[in-house]
Amino acid sequence: MNDQDENVPNPTFHDHPQTSILRQFQDTWMISVFGILLVFGGSSLLFWNEGRAIKTSMALEEGLREIIVPETIDEVFVENDAKLVLVGGPLAITNSLRDDYYGISINAVKLKKTVEVFQWEETEHKKEHTVTNADGEQVTHVDKTYSYHKDWFDHHIDSSSFQN
Repeated sequence: MNDQDENVPNPTFHDHPQTSILRQFQDTWMISVFGILLVFGGSSLLFWNEGRAIKTSMALEEGLREIIVPETIDEVFVENDAKLVLVGGPLAITNSLRDDYYGISINAVKLKKTVEVFQWEETEHKKEHTVTNADGEQVTHVDKTYSYHKDWFDHHIDSSSFQN
């Protein structure tokens, strides 16, 4: 042999057998069936939702076409009976709403009572920093501190779970 032949690398061949389509399907049939079910299920949900949107749109358009706006609200017209009628005007409330517990009476359409409690709230503050340990590895440490303040809340805060 001469020196030029020694510098040329020997070609190497690797044999990768082709797997058949049947074998590939046998290996992945469960995932394939799941994917097909997801496609059909998603398509069915999309079709159903679009049908609902079309029905709602058609109902709104029908109401818009058939709405009647009377010239006056002072009298009721018999020809408007069982039809969609749009009326507007000032709101007149003859009876007042009462809350006997608190002794409140007000002329309104709705009386809403919101109960609030003056209580402590805990706020967690996190500070992360990375340090190098004795083995030379980067380790992230999290320092947590807590602060507390009083305020009015419309829900109960369980102070037994506070950290301090």
